[in-house]
Amino acid sequence: MRRTGILILLLVVGVACSSGSSKSGGTPTTTASTRPATAADRIAQAGLLRRSDFPKDYRSGEPTKSDDAAIRATPACAAFPLLTDHGIATAYSPSFFSPNALVGNKVDVFSDAKPPSAFIEELRDPAIVSCLHDLVVASLAGSPTTASTTIDVSPIAVDGGGDDSSAFRFTFTTTTNGTSTTTLQDQVVMRVGRTILILRPVAKTSGDLAQLETRLLPLLVDRLRHAGASRAP
Repeated sequence: MRRTGILILLLVVGVACSSGSSKSGGTPTTTASTRPATAADRIAQAGLLRRSDFPKDYRSGEPTKSDDAAIRATPACAAFPLLTDHGIATAYSPSFFSPNALVGNKVDVFSDAKPPSAFIEELRDPAIVSCLHDLVVASLAGSPTTASTTIDVSPIAVDGGGDDSSAFRFTFTTTTNGTSTTTLQDQVVMRVGRTILILRPVAKTSGDLAQLETRLLPLLVDRLRHAGASRAP
């Protein structure tokens, strides 16, 4: 069975803004970069965010890609082998950011719907929360920031029109010189036919996250369906 990868976007207040603001542009990336594009590659590309999906105050930066090595090196993730496979085609959108939000997405395409369905089921295991938490902690341990950060990970419910879904909210509370700030990141994993769509919005408030998800998820799901995500190859 082929397995899908999950993106862990490791961002906290300040880190998110500084890492994105240095980029004036970004282009989608795909596994088709070294070979002719296939039908699966075209489906993956169809499900990516575009510059036209955002208001004029948004800018674009480089994609944030999966770190499979970090997943394999995290003991709490050993029970979740479906985290480190990307199907038969994978594509990443640029990161799009404004002064108050950042968002990017990824699409994995499979030969049929069984692997992505199994992946969604795996994400429903309560122990996955420890895996995701430890991945973030390990990443922040190597960060140059002097701020103190606490991380909370919890499952959330998101409805974006896909066939099935699982989602998590990362709450980063960062304290610098006695002042605390909070950043929220949602990790929305949605099955659309034989694809996995992963949306990663980051914002200061749950309302801002909800607005991004309510607008973008149905748009991306519709594009994937029109591209053939629900049809057999």
